[in-house]
Amino acid sequence: MYRVMTTIVVVVKMFMNEHPKMVAYEFTGLAKEGESEDKLTSRINLYKRYLPRIFEKDWKFDYSKGNTITVTRAK
Repeated sequence: MYRVMTTIVVVVKMFMNEHPKMVAYEFTGLAKEGESEDKLTSRINLYKRYLPRIFEKDWKFDYSKGNTITVTRAK
């Protein structure tokens, strides 16, 4: 799992470098089979751990939408 997430971090950072004018990103942790969509999924919990490795201090995280995290550039 560590290698997969490290690869995702690298790919997202590459995308960010190629598209420097992006001001927001949205990540949704879809429920796996057998997981309830009424509570936080294991995917969204994994995203919560790894998103700070991608986005530096000039980005804000909005965790208020359940299984969706919105990351916006701070002004």
